[in-house]
Amino acid sequence: MDVSDSANKDRGFWSLHSSDESIELGELRFWAMAETALAIGVFWYVALRWETFLLLYSSLFIAPLLLFRSPQSVKRGAQLFDKGFFPIEWPKDPEARKAAVSRLQKRWGWIGVGIGIVAGVAIGYPAAKMFLLDTGWWEGFWRGVLFGYVIALMGGALAAAAVGAEAGPEAGPEALTGAVAGVAVAGAVAGAVAVAGTVVGTVVGTVVGAFLTPAFAVGILIWAICARIFATIIHTLAGYAEMPANVRRVAFLTAPLHPPELLPGLKHDHEFRFGVWLDIAKRDFGKPDFTEKILACFAFIITPIWFLPGWAYRFILKSTLWLWWILFIIGGAPKVDGGIDGLKADAYRKFYSWALLVSAAFTITGFAFGNVLKPLLLNHLSDAPLPAVVASLFLIDWRAISGFQMVSMLAAGLAVAVLFWTNSLAVDSGVKGREQVVKSQFPWLVHTVRLKQGFGALSIALIMVYIAFYANAVHGWLPVSDFLHAKLEWIYGVNAKALRQTL
Repeated sequence: MDVSDSANKDRGFWSLHSSDESIELGELRFWAMAETALAIGVFWYVALRWETFLLLYSSLFIAPLLLFRSPQSVKRGAQLFDKGFFPIEWPKDPEARKAAVSRLQKRWGWIGVGIGIVAGVAIGYPAAKMFLLDTGWWEGFWRGVLFGYVIALMGGALAAAAVGAEAGPEAGPEALTGAVAGVAVAGAVAGAVAVAGTVVGTVVGTVVGAFLTPAFAVGILIWAICARIFATIIHTLAGYAEMPANVRRVAFLTAPLHPPELLPGLKHDHEFRFGVWLDIAKRDFGKPDFTEKILACFAFIITPIWFLPGWAYRFILKSTLWLWWILFIIGGAPKVDGGIDGLKADAYRKFYSWALLVSAAFTITGFAFGNVLKPLLLNHLSDAPLPAVVASLFLIDWRAISGFQMVSMLAAGLAVAVLFWTNSLAVDSGVKGREQVVKSQFPWLVHTVRLKQGFGALSIALIMVYIAFYANAVHGWLPVSDFLHAKLEWIYGVNAKALRQTL
């Protein structure tokens, strides 16, 4: 397909497609909004039909990856994925490079042995005693095949993820081969507790699982997720500032046929991008060499392992935007990195800034009525001998105010202050003679913005923690101790009652 045709396909309000470029340009998509509405409908159908909030719980782990996304975290995540924590510097001399490859393969071979033994003993040994003992020869053989297959799949995935963490894909097939070979050698350890047929089956299943399954693909997926999580954590405050844009990106700009991604930020010609990967697989499948065709088939098998999760968690997040839409308002902050010029050009001064102001006003008003005005009225402030402001300090039950209320109140107050201060500096920057005032106040605005981001991110984290504990209370997964419940009461006040399972 011609490049211009592909670009035109991604253009237009009614297009089912979107691209990274169309999203950056802020081009709305009708079908993106329709998909969001459909996803929310699916959420409530599932919730009411099966009486479960599984999609909401799932979004707790997905929301930080998508909604805290920032240019900094995208760049860092792509670098980590490609280079790992310890990038390899290959020698230029062919003999030295060959020796380095050999050392890398041997080292990861032994690491793979260790991973295989740990997986076999920690996971496989208890399972072997449960499923492999007291079986006939053939039954034990086939159970052993399945058992070894699963253990090798898990061990190979962990080994591949570990290779990626060290040096990314640059570690190359040599390190992957060594690591997976180590898993194959050690993966049958747990089968030694059973009869001979089971041992043979476990060995067969381990070898097949290590070399003829996409275990390494799962490992690369694990490493991609880990790299993304690490980069998001490192750049949390920058991600918080991007929240309104990210909510808008997910709800209004990302169309149903937007190409799924293993990791955002990869170059357009990166082999792990969806379109490039499929093109390579199609090209190899069309070659006359039988080996190339087999490898292309494996590439097609790997494709859903890498790219379906990206589409799935995008749909799950869309289905829960009825809850996370509030981040469009409470998230965000002016981008102060560009100085006054960047501040004046920033979208923070547009519509959603005023929506933020309204939201903050509701938060402050609700806090004031529930914790200030109501206690004053109940205690007949008019009869108090002290001035009203002083009397309020004694009449308010400060212990009854939860930590979450205080954090939300501070975040709302700082949001109002930042909004007006930002506009004031933007106006003053255009007034002759006020340059020095703007210059002296701008660093303090930066500190206030960082503080606002911190309290805002903390309030969002507390909301996620509350939902997680509520899910635990509803399903009775883990008991909540008296000590922990006391801390939850300090954070959430009377709402913490719903976070403990009723016996």
